[in-house]
Amino acid sequence: MLRGANWTTVDAQAIDDVLGKGDFWPMSYIDGKRPYGDHTYYQFDMAELLGEPYKRDARGNPIKDAKKDARLERFHCETLAALEVFLMHAGVTKAA
Repeated sequence: MLRGANWTTVDAQAIDDVLGKGDFWPMSYIDGKRPYGDHTYYQFDMAELLGEPYKRDARGNPIKDAKKDARLERFHCETLAALEVFLMHAGVTKAA
């Protein structure tokens, strides 16, 4: 999921929001509105990244699936929590 996430660096439009969250400057962040792609409904992007795309209607639009939606929402929350812990405690090292 991290490889597919929309990683962003702080720019002039986002600096106030990022600094308002705390003293985590400078730091890349993941787009909160569309964390894994360009769909408004993030579960669609997650499913594609995981190789489990949603079925599509005749127009090619993804069709919601309540069971899959709930599973991916849970996974998103678990991933978010794990990522927060990792970013707070990880250190950057040189490659061997």
